[in-house]
Amino acid sequence: MARHGARGLSRPHAPFPFPRLIAHRGALLHAPENTLPSLHAAARLGATWVEFDVQRSRDGRLFLLHDDTLDRSTDGSGPAAACDWDALSRLDAGAWFGAGFAGTRLPALEQVVALCAELRLGANVEIKAAGGNDAEVGRDVARAVARLWPARLPPPLLSSFSDVALAAAREAEPGLQRGLCVEVITPDWWTRLAELGALSLHPNQSRLTRPLAAAVRNRQVPLLAWTVNSAPRAAVLRSWGVDGFFTDRVDLLRNAT
Repeated sequence: MARHGARGLSRPHAPFPFPRLIAHRGALLHAPENTLPSLHAAARLGATWVEFDVQRSRDGRLFLLHDDTLDRSTDGSGPAAACDWDALSRLDAGAWFGAGFAGTRLPALEQVVALCAELRLGANVEIKAAGGNDAEVGRDVARAVARLWPARLPPPLLSSFSDVALAAAREAEPGLQRGLCVEVITPDWWTRLAELGALSLHPNQSRLTRPLAAAVRNRQVPLLAWTVNSAPRAAVLRSWGVDGFFTDRVDLLRNAT
């Protein structure tokens, strides 16, 4: 498996397949994160790609939410994965952000894909495994994205911090592109990517160094850093060979990178 994955990753001189800027959780400074209004806001700001987080409800429905728990970004509480979709779909996911967004709901994945089609947005779909369901959610997200994603849009990118989720996504839908998210690039990063057949590496920009970036670039692996909200920092990362950025500030960086 590792040898097969390594062949798939070695793409010398291949063009970078993603835009330089990917709007993080939609446009989370302008609308509640991971909601339909947030995707609308990202498109208005000029984003061509968005990133959003997908979880699985207790009864198997796929929906957008970043945290394992509901407390921060909805009027619910407790682990999201322990709730059925009927309860999740009634939560207010917008009032916490501002009165004008009161009544905003957690969107189901199919709603989000339909809106991406309408707005002509590419997407990095981050698989959020919670409650030990890494394999199940990885499999289900991959199958749903493969079934729902419109052919007229750029091919989506699945990503996760969970190797188990990405391995399950690969087994379910090997034709979908995958990226590995990491807090820091550890010495085994290349082995992990090769075993997963992943295309790209997504490190925390605050823990990225020039030598680490060079090691990734020497392998011809696309490097997408998160979360970059400063034009000077973006310039430094570009000088190190970082290909693209997940950002909360598409409006700030669009003309600066």
